[in-house]
Amino acid sequence: MTMRAAAWVGRCRRLAGCRVGEGRALFWSFCGFFLLLAGYYVLRPVREEMGVVIGPENLQWAFSLTLGGMLAIVPLYG
Repeated sequence: MTMRAAAWVGRCRRLAGCRVGEGRALFWSFCGFFLLLAGYYVLRPVREEMGVVIGPENLQWAFSLTLGGMLAIVPLYG
């Protein structure tokens, strides 16, 4: 590791307060959380546009179908 990279790692370690060996897990946790939020912000406008297309009178059915689908799929995923 170069001197510059070692200094950067040292600064990040002090900033995050992690011990030796925890950096990799911290990095992957950060990446997973970032991707989760990025996916949410990408899908939110699509979800809202689908609600506009469906119309307010059919939103109750859309939510009910979503609930039923999740109740069926999540146990299989888990």
